[in-house]
Amino acid sequence: MALLATVLSGCASGTPERPDAIAAEAFQIRGRVALAAPDIEISERHHDGATLPRGEWTAAARLLCAQAAHEVLGQRAITTVDYGPVGAPRLREHLLAAQGTASASGDDIGAAALQGETTPLYSATGADYGLFMQLRGSHASSGRTAVRAAGRLLLGADIGGDTLDAEAWLVDLRSGRVVWRHRQSGPAGDLRTLDGARRAVAALLAGLHGQAPAAGN
Repeated sequence: MALLATVLSGCASGTPERPDAIAAEAFQIRGRVALAAPDIEISERHHDGATLPRGEWTAAARLLCAQAAHEVLGQRAITTVDYGPVGAPRLREHLLAAQGTASASGDDIGAAALQGETTPLYSATGADYGLFMQLRGSHASSGRTAVRAAGRLLLGADIGGDTLDAEAWLVDLRSGRVVWRHRQSGPAGDLRTLDGARRAVAALLAGLHGQAPAAGN
């Protein structure tokens, strides 16, 4: 029992704290959205809290999440165009630093920096907005799953299982301003399956919607 408690303590210390969620505000999109390839990394978390990147899981998740994004936005009357990977080394840095939302004024300097990174996307697609998604997930190994079950049964402790931290940004490609942003954490879906990717992407992009069709159409 003491050994199990020690193992559980080590497992818990290896689990990183998640950032606070940012509520998804409603935002109506008027125009086309260029979908950048999702920035995704999936790993396996072991019983001691150590993580091992899993390339095959990551590759599958990238394809499935891209498909899910098309489906989810299409169902919401949002026109999309594919762009693929964004070859801008500082894009992620500028997105993470962006503070602008649909309800807050953006930083002119930050917008100018972001605009410089997204100009190629605008030039290539002519889209009005760019949608960028970053997802970081981990799945419990069989050993961690066994330790977790034992901890729950014998000690009433839970070291945690699968996790998913996700963030999305909608950028006005003409001004470089972030007009919508959503961040969430939790087991929203297994990105290695299409159903899981659909659920995770739908939750992440909650609040985005297109223009309703005119009456009689």
